Amino acid sequence: MEEKSVESFTKSVELNPSDGISYSFLTSIYYKKGDNEKAKYYAQEAIKHGMKTPEFYNFLGIIYTDEKEYEKAEEIFRESINVEDTSAVRFYLGALYDKTEQRDKLEVEMKKAIELNPDNAMALNYLGYTYLLQDRNIEEAYRMIKKACRLEPNNGAFLDSLGWAYYKMGQYGPARKYLEKAASLERDAEIYKHLGYLYLELKEYTRAFLWLTRSYEMSEDNDLLNTLDEVRQRIKNESN
Repeated sequence: MEEKSVESFTKSVELNPSDGISYSFLTSIYYKKGDNEKAKYYAQEAIKHGMKTPEFYNFLGIIYTDEKEYEKAEEIFRESINVEDTSAVRFYLGALYDKTEQRDKLEVEMKKAIELNPDNAMALNYLGYTYLLQDRNIEEAYRMIKKACRLEPNNGAFLDSLGWAYYKMGQYGPARKYLEKAASLERDAEIYKHLGYLYLELKEYTRAFLWLTRSYEMSEDNDLLNTLDEVRQRIKNESN
């Protein structure tokens, strides 16, 4: 079915180069299939034929970001902003600055994304979690992440952030509630690590060892090895 649709939309843009819907479909479907070259081609063709909308610029920026062509991606996102300054493009630009370790610029763009759309759950969670990683603005981070969770209550990544915010605030009861729920929704090394550290604080060493081991097996994060040795020793001490 999909192949027939691709064939149909391809024929459509050949006959009518101003068919924005067909360009949108082709760009999206090729991106989802991992064919970045064709996705870029159709986004560029759309722009060339007058469809200078954030949708096509953002697609290009996202693809260049995936390909680690960060300067090109930034240029494209800036072009998108010149067309229309949207919350979405500010989020993408902020995420790009995160990848290039430009933390100040990341913060500026995420704040702008939230200003343009106070219900941009992705930006709220992203900036909030960034603050948690930096051990600053913890209360503000909590408020942003809490709002993101209200907007998307079953998003495992957001629930993990909320649980980690409670952990940072020393509120281990709600931290446990949200981290365990996150782990039930997502198979993710970072979530498992957070849950392991929480159980370590709660002195539930067997559970801590289990979740930290799962995290290590997924991420091969060598920083966990010393912690695992420590937890293993604590389990041994408890058994003696």
